[in-house]
Amino acid sequence: FTLGLIQRSSNRPAEARGTFQNALTALKACPYLRNDLGFSTDIFWNLGELDYQLENYSEAAKAFQQILIDHAGDDLDHRNALLWLGYCYQAMEQLRKAIDYFKKVLALSGTSETERISAQKGLAWNLGKIHYKGERYREAAVLFEEVVGYQLDDDRDRYNTLLWLGQCYFSMG
Repeated sequence: FTLGLIQRSSNRPAEARGTFQNALTALKACPYLRNDLGFSTDIFWNLGELDYQLENYSEAAKAFQQILIDHAGDDLDHRNALLWLGYCYQAMEQLRKAIDYFKKVLALSGTSETERISAQKGLAWNLGKIHYKGERYREAAVLFEEVVGYQLDDDRDRYNTLLWLGQCYFSMG
């Protein structure tokens, strides 16, 4: 497990993923630890985030789904897994699924302000893309303006959002 963290910290995601996968296999084989949610949750978090970084979004989604299974209640792991699932489906262009996960975060009573903002931003982004693809440019522009409102000037996603917003205005004529 520690080796995987070192590999991950030294920007070797593929190696780290293999190490965490081996740790999961070892955990499942150990009769004393196989039901330890602490270890398995840490491993699945690392696998999910590494798979996302490696752009293997379907595998990342599987890891985050496992976290949802293990953390069925409204706790931090559950809410963050929902957010990550939204991002995974967004990256796979499965916009309606992404929207469903962001809405689930917003529906939970324990959602923090930071989680709420992330979910609202994800919801607006995906709805904006759906409206744009449906040639409803005015509705899309309103949603992309909302997303820009959540982004700081140095946010790396801000420029992409501004491009989508500009394309909406261009398409409106």
